[in-house]
Amino acid sequence: MKHIFFPISLALSFLSFAQQPLPPIGEWREQLPCNKAIDICHGEGKIFCATPYSLFTVGLSDNIIERKSKMSGLSETGISAINYNSGSEKLFIAYTNSNIDILYRNDIYNIPDIKIDNIIGDKTIYAVYNYGEDFYLSSGLGVIVIDGSRYEVKDSWFIGNGGNQVKVNG
Repeated sequence: MKHIFFPISLALSFLSFAQQPLPPIGEWREQLPCNKAIDICHGEGKIFCATPYSLFTVGLSDNIIERKSKMSGLSETGISAINYNSGSEKLFIAYTNSNIDILYRNDIYNIPDIKIDNIIGDKTIYAVYNYGEDFYLSSGLGVIVIDGSRYEVKDSWFIGNGGNQVKVNG
């Protein structure tokens, strides 16, 4: 019995290594945790899920999982909110440091305007909504409107008394 068990277990161990090939020498492989979901949305036959470190998609028809991270083109880590616009097929990604990415097909457009602006206050983006081509951000400053077709800040609304900043959670 021992003589049969050893060759079979040896063969099975080689098969398990064949399923996860090692990256070539000089290349990196990411090992990011995906057990804490920050936000989730759907569109284009996929489910999009944001984690603190990356974004992954699950295809509804084929169950294929794709990952996007800083290593594969995203601008930052620390995603705070995502939103998918089914009309324009664009995925909006907001980060905790107020940087913004828009994923359109396989291209990633970065909008760092809020992040690099010298305005004083809480620039954190708490939630994202869309209407037409525009994305509406609820933030610590108020409401910020992003033009999804021109990839720029279109407007900002300080909705507190006398035009002061007020935190908008969602």
